[in-house]
Amino acid sequence: MRALVSKGHRRIGILGGYPGDAEGEQSGNGPSLRIRGAVEELERSGVSFDCARDYEPCPFSAEAGYQAAKRLLLRTPDLTAIFAISDSIAIGAMRAFRDMGLHTPRDISLVGFDGIVPTRYTIPRLATIEQDVELLARRGVDDLLMRISYEGPAVHEKIPYRFVDGESIARPRT
Repeated sequence: MRALVSKGHRRIGILGGYPGDAEGEQSGNGPSLRIRGAVEELERSGVSFDCARDYEPCPFSAEAGYQAAKRLLLRTPDLTAIFAISDSIAIGAMRAFRDMGLHTPRDISLVGFDGIVPTRYTIPRLATIEQDVELLARRGVDDLLMRISYEGPAVHEKIPYRFVDGESIARPRT
């Protein structure tokens, strides 16, 4: 969100997750944590976000991202940027934009999340938030083994990440 706001975007939508995630109705981590973080960053930046208008839930797949992006843009055509909570969703959204006659990033900017390898080969290259997947897997296995051995509660921690500035963000058209 910070990258989008710094380029001048003030009408930003969010794609992905499950109904209620953007409103904080879901508990635990997962998609709701990514969405909460995105919405909190918008609030810190003074950018308004109307969940009913600017958010479209969908499962984690390119096809779901494609369909959700079309629904979101038909409902809210004044969006200048979209944050997809997974790269797969973003890749589907990018195709939907193109099929709707929009060019990324000239007409609409896009950011994904996960840093999957295909984002290096999309046209344009997708800006994304890349996690340390090796550390994520290692910590997940360690946590699972601890819970199996000692029946303790799950451990929730933040894994380091970095923003990968692709080619899918531009200043909004005026």
